[in-house]
Amino acid sequence: MRLKIAAWVIPWLVFGFMVIVSAVVLLPSRVVPYSVEVPYIDTEKYAVQVPYEAIEEDTVRIPYQIKEPYVVSIPVEEEENIRYLAEITECYSPGQYTPGKSTATVQNVDTERARFTVRIGYYDPSGKFIYETQKKTIDSLTSQTFIYAPITVPFLRCGFQINDPPTKTVVEYRQVIQEREITTSREETRYRKVTKYRNETREREVRKTRTETRQKEVNWLFDFDAIIRFRELG
Repeated sequence: MRLKIAAWVIPWLVFGFMVIVSAVVLLPSRVVPYSVEVPYIDTEKYAVQVPYEAIEEDTVRIPYQIKEPYVVSIPVEEEENIRYLAEITECYSPGQYTPGKSTATVQNVDTERARFTVRIGYYDPSGKFIYETQKKTIDSLTSQTFIYAPITVPFLRCGFQINDPPTKTVVEYRQVIQEREITTSREETRYRKVTKYRNETREREVRKTRTETRQKEVNWLFDFDAIIRFRELG
């Protein structure tokens, strides 16, 4: 069934529609706040490590050779006379019925045995030494007698001589100064280039956004932005 609209109704419908549109457009508006994200360019600081060359001291120990004196004991062999005691122990000239005699006693007071060569005899009236040579080995701390007899001629006195006194080899230590090379070291300061880093603060531009509160005018009834823009365009 098709709805029929009377011809006289149509003008009234158009008129009513126009009244509604006019009311909407012409109604008073109100201002309301709203938020919006606004992009902007900002400057921020940041830290970077910047390399640079520096000179620094470096202490090193340098070895080197020196000569150092030192005292050392060196064994030295030396010839030393044997220690002894000697004396005439008997001495008498010949008599009418007895011959003369000359006796010497030699005592070895050393720590080593030795062979002694002794000239034993007498001095005649002219002072000449009349003797004979005798050799005997004498142990340490012992003694031997050397006798010249018989003596048939008168004499003034007895006498003896130790011919070429015996010697022994002894080792003595003598301190002498010698030199030797030793390794020592000294401190030496050197300089070298090194790479270091320092902190530097720099700036750069960055894009940011901030929230801004703005205001807009809207219809108090419909709160429709298109109506406001329509009014602004009109």
